[in-house]
Amino acid sequence: MLLAGRGGARRLQILKVPLSRTSMLSHLMRLPLPPAATPRVLGVGDFALYADAYGTLLVDADTRLTIELWAERDAEQPAAWLRTHPGVEVVGRDGPLVYRQGITDGTPSAVQVSDRFHLRQGLTKRIRDIAATVAPARALCRPPARSRARILLRSAGLRSHDALPADRFRDFVRPIRVVDRHRLVR
Repeated sequence: MLLAGRGGARRLQILKVPLSRTSMLSHLMRLPLPPAATPRVLGVGDFALYADAYGTLLVDADTRLTIELWAERDAEQPAAWLRTHPGVEVVGRDGPLVYRQGITDGTPSAVQVSDRFHLRQGLTKRIRDIAATVAPARALCRPPARSRARILLRSAGLRSHDALPADRFRDFVRPIRVVDRHRLVR
């Protein structure tokens, strides 16, 4: 049973059972598959069928075997599958919210884990949103880089085309920068 095709046909020849490789495969294809055990750790992901159409994939995370493939990405199918297969403790899922809803409906006690890619993507989006709200307030407190450079040069008694002496740079840059920021905020 472990060998199919040519390997199975050779084994059967040793056992004096004349069967070709295609006959061996057709007999194996007629056998019913054993029922899949409910995985303890389940992976739920999506895959692109074409353009903007996605399907759903269920994978046993322990054995890394595919359990189910669906042509849609919705909450009802994972929820129904989880209801008929109790015992799933951890579900690793992709980012779409329909998976979160389906897993919660199907097995509320399961721990949901997001994958690294979607965690990083969500964190990056949040940081950009926060930075966008903070940026206008920061712009009021800090002068643009070009005007800061002019302020520093003027405070050192230099014109914009003069070279800044390297030995004096460290002495005055930090205190003047703080003082100038306070002047600009007033």
